[in-house]
Amino acid sequence: MLTEHQDSESYQSEIIRLKNKIYNISKSNINSQKILEEKYTIQIEQLKQENYQLRKAIQEYEEYKLKSESYYEEVNKTLVVAKAKLQELHEKNQFLEKCNSELESKYKDTKSLLSIMVENNNCISNYSKDIPINENKSCLLGKFDTNSITI
Repeated sequence: MLTEHQDSESYQSEIIRLKNKIYNISKSNINSQKILEEKYTIQIEQLKQENYQLRKAIQEYEEYKLKSESYYEEVNKTLVVAKAKLQELHEKNQFLEKCNSELESKYKDTKSLLSIMVENNNCISNYSKDIPINENKSCLLGKFDTNSITI
């Protein structure tokens, strides 16, 4: 019986020792779990903050993209209008150059007619010094047709 009693005490002490070991392990596990929870909680908060920053950056990018597209469309519309106005001005310039060329041609024709008339007038006035006035008038009217002169 003594051996049984000793064995029983030995088992009892082993049980107590194992219970203490289990308690210490569970206490250690609880402490480790708390430390892990704190560590992962901090990491989760950091990831949440990074996620928030990324979402904010994405939103800002989307807003910038929309504004850029709107600006691009507005610039294109302005360029189309400017191109049309430039084309219109180019056509007006060509028209004015053509008119100017025609006017220069008419000016040269008129100038040459005027110089011919001046020469004829000089010639007639030199000739008419000897001719009476009535004949001089009919001579001038006979030589020039005022309806044929165009400017």
